[in-house]
Amino acid sequence: MEQPKRKRIRLKEWDYSQNGCYFITFCTKDRVCLFWDTCRGAPCAPAGEAACAPTAPFSLTAAGEAVKTAVERIPVCYPSTVLERYVIMPNHVHMLITLQAHGGRTRCAPTVSRIVKQTKGAVTKHIGYPVWQKSYYDHIVRDESDFQRIWRYIDTNPLRWKEDRYYPADSAAAAPQMPGPTFAKGKYL
Repeated sequence: MEQPKRKRIRLKEWDYSQNGCYFITFCTKDRVCLFWDTCRGAPCAPAGEAACAPTAPFSLTAAGEAVKTAVERIPVCYPSTVLERYVIMPNHVHMLITLQAHGGRTRCAPTVSRIVKQTKGAVTKHIGYPVWQKSYYDHIVRDESDFQRIWRYIDTNPLRWKEDRYYPADSAAAAPQMPGPTFAKGKYL
C-alpha cells in the first residue's frame, strides 16, 4: 500500500534565507494549551499599547516563559534577524521576523526553517519533553500594508482567542477563562 504524500507547504522557488519579512506560526502537538496561566483577576487589556504594558494582569506558565525566552533570543543567536513582533498564545506562537543578511548568503545565514527549529529545540530542551507539532506555517510579507495587517493580527489575536482557529473545541479544561498575552515590540519597517 502506498503511503500518502505530505503536502508541500513551502514555496518551491523561494530562498527562505533571503532578506525579507516573514510571518511564522507554530503550534503545540495536538494543540494542547500549555503556555497561558489564568488571568489574575483583572479584565483583559484592550488591543494596542495597553496590552503591552508589563503590569498587564496576565501570566505565562513555566512552559510559556520558556517559549518567551527562546523567542527573545532569536536576535541574539541570529544578529541579522529582527524580531518585529510576537505573541504567545495558549497553544501556538505567532512571530513577525525580518531577515537582513548583509553581503549575500553565507554558510551560517539564518533561514526561517533554522530559526524555527532552533526556537522549538530550545523550548523542548528547557521543558524536558517535546511539545511541538511537526512543521510550521509561514507567510512571506509582501509589502507595508501586509506588514501592518499582520502586526494588527498579532496585537489583537489574544483578544479573539475564543474565535481563533487554534482554539480547542473542548476548551473547558484545556484553555484558561481569559487570555494572557505576551507581546514584544520591534521597529516598524
